[in-house]
Amino acid sequence: MTDQDREAAKAAFLKTHGFERTVVRPLAADASSRSYARLEGAPHPALLMDAPLQKEAPPCPPTADEATRRGWGYNAMARLAGPRLEAFTALAQWLSAQGVSAPKVYAEDIDQGFAVIEDFGQRHLADVAQDKAQEAVLYRQALLLLRPLQQKALSAHDLGPWPLQTYDRLALQAEADLFLDWYLADVGVPLTDNAKTDWYAAWSGMFDKLSPPQTLVLRDYHAQNILVKEDGQLAVIDFQDALIGQAAYDAVSLLEDARRDVDPALADEL
Repeated sequence: MTDQDREAAKAAFLKTHGFERTVVRPLAADASSRSYARLEGAPHPALLMDAPLQKEAPPCPPTADEATRRGWGYNAMARLAGPRLEAFTALAQWLSAQGVSAPKVYAEDIDQGFAVIEDFGQRHLADVAQDKAQEAVLYRQALLLLRPLQQKALSAHDLGPWPLQTYDRLALQAEADLFLDWYLADVGVPLTDNAKTDWYAAWSGMFDKLSPPQTLVLRDYHAQNILVKEDGQLAVIDFQDALIGQAAYDAVSLLEDARRDVDPALADEL
């Protein structure tokens, strides 16, 4: 599909669901294949999510074995949702049912990869937390937001339309290996065969110590994916790659954020 065809399909989708009179204002792109636009003039604050299926590798089928996943590449090894819109919509509905503020889905076309979702505004926790007093309050709030997720045990496929999977060893190792594939390659540090053997042995030993995966891991839980709503409550976005894993994962992701430095004393306390 050409860019022109995609724009035509987008316009048709908006018209079908009564948003044809809105002004579409594109938002800054992130690292994913999805893009977002604010729909000005909508009956309620709304965003258009554009998730074209052809722009990303397919997700990992629940029945795929390790050899198949390795053959399919990173998305399948790490068990990412890839371009699948139903992962976002199913998780948004489930999170809302747990009392976590996630965007409502006003309209969707799974096959074409379009959705109109609730717009929580542009106040990211990362921005509001520049004030040190606010930082402490907001980070405590963000940890408390995880509490209902950490207290609910899940089994694979509990989300119904989306086959929720576990954060298994291959998925964990695939993400750890980004250090080798990207960082070391970027700084020009070669890795010997012996060093690689030590690397995998070290991770394997740590994976052996993990408890069984049993709670939802949002997986990308950091200060730029948490929005501060007008009423001061927090909302989550960018959770479509969630898996069943260990309860500590999201807390560490928040406090050891690679994108901003949390005050060390506060991080230790939390």
